[in-house]
Amino acid sequence: MYKNNYELESEFNRRYSPTTSSILQILSNNSRATISEIAQALGISRNSAARRLKAIEKEFGISYTIELSQSRIGLQSPHIIQVKFDREADYEKIAEVLGNSYIPQITFRTYGLYDMVIYANATSKMRYAKWDREIRVALASKYGMHWRSSEVIIRRLGFFPFSNGLIDASRIQEKEKEILKILNSNSRMQMADIADNLGINYKTAIYRINELVKKKYIKRFTICMDPPKDSCLIGVFGRYLPPKDMAMASITTRRLFTNDDQSAIASRWQLKASLIGSYDTFAIGLFDNFYAAYSYGVKGFRSSLKSSGPISLSHARIGEVICGRLPIRNMDIKKEYREHMVAPKNSQ
Repeated sequence: MYKNNYELESEFNRRYSPTTSSILQILSNNSRATISEIAQALGISRNSAARRLKAIEKEFGISYTIELSQSRIGLQSPHIIQVKFDREADYEKIAEVLGNSYIPQITFRTYGLYDMVIYANATSKMRYAKWDREIRVALASKYGMHWRSSEVIIRRLGFFPFSNGLIDASRIQEKEKEILKILNSNSRMQMADIADNLGINYKTAIYRINELVKKKYIKRFTICMDPPKDSCLIGVFGRYLPPKDMAMASITTRRLFTNDDQSAIASRWQLKASLIGSYDTFAIGLFDNFYAAYSYGVKGFRSSLKSSGPISLSHARIGEVICGRLPIRNMDIKKEYREHMVAPKNSQ
């Protein structure tokens, strides 16, 4: 029988050293950390830190980005959509269709009880509604499908990367958009290169970036990664009836998603969002393999929450990313969960 991460360290994690895990955690918290800062934090030489970082970038397909505040840049309609096609779909053509709008942020193909998941966001509910109708007509006419959309109310763990197209569509000043798009594409870019790209001097670039942080447009300089090799990403949608004891249900849920801090990379939940609409919750977990994902992820999810009330789960293995970037986080999950427990409605 599969032993979950309470009992046995993940096989996947054992393939990577504590130094690898530490560097990923440092970059997740601050992707602009210098080589010297990384070396000092780990107690290794600067040359060793530089070599490790280069190897990790290649192994994990790291891209440097920023975590943006949805509310501060004027986004109003975050939704997660589950799609099941009636006929075989051409995902290359679907990617082209989705690419005609700034609204889809992350789309990945899945294998299991549904075929595709989309995270979408827009600058107004009207714009989202118009896109929703148009894309459903376009896809249903070709493939036939079941489309289940849920609004994201609170994002508890992890983050949703935004595209530069969404930043362009936001209601902030043009000069702020320019900086955010540069950092969104490469948050580790040298300050001198940022200044050159913007056609401003070095000190002005520093001032403008600091202002974006002060305004809370930028929540974190962080990273995205390709799904690690020889591992399994799984998406889980949940529906449940409100329990009589809401306080106990909240404690149970918090324990479920914060009990795996000892796991360095895998065998932990990477993202969780509370929804309203077709489903009540959505989570992404990273595990050694599908058997582990189902045994610990799906069955563990169901077992932990069934005492709080009836729950129905819909799961599928996450395959390739069709568009956007899928973050794999290595954070202090308990700290993340505490922060978002008090987050306002639609906080991202």
